[in-house]
Amino acid sequence: MFDIYLKGLSVGLAYVAPIGVQNIFVINAAIKKNRFKSIYTALVVAFFDIALSLCCFFGIGVLITAFPVIEKIMLFVGGLVVAYIGKTIFFSRNDNNDDSKDTSQERNIIASAFLVTFMNPQALIDGTMLFGGNISSLADIQRSYFIMGSASASLLWFLSIAMILPFFKNKIGGNAINVINKICGLYLIFNGLSLLYRSIELVIL
Repeated sequence: MFDIYLKGLSVGLAYVAPIGVQNIFVINAAIKKNRFKSIYTALVVAFFDIALSLCCFFGIGVLITAFPVIEKIMLFVGGLVVAYIGKTIFFSRNDNNDDSKDTSQERNIIASAFLVTFMNPQALIDGTMLFGGNISSLADIQRSYFIMGSASASLLWFLSIAMILPFFKNKIGGNAINVINKICGLYLIFNGLSLLYRSIELVIL
């Protein structure tokens, strides 16, 4: 069954590795926050990403396709949320020395991670095609190994970002980190506006 686990791992990495909202969210935390918050963010995002993968594996994308109004709502709300998070990152300043463990900040991380993960119907649809397509080729006993492999991919990827990037941020100045924040923020703002445009386009058409 190890080969099935490796298959799930490779499919999971192929799904999570391309640059996207989740990766930007974790990268920003890794270069901007202290190690505790960086790893905490990575674990929270990995948790929701695994939940998203399970939803895709069991075909929630089919539900979205069957009821277009769900897709329109998710695109609109997701666009607003992603654009807002992008604006927050864009105007934020480097606070690498912030070692506080404010529980309100931790709750904000959980809420933001949930929204950037699930408020993107395209990710659900693409994930359904990627993960759901493997169901027919797997026996019931093999599916759990495949799921464990894909879950391992999420943990491995996001934790690697959270633990490796901090070593590099100490080698660059605060101004450079602020520039990276602005690039990440602009990317998220553009991504959010794209989602809003698609939601309006679907309503008009």
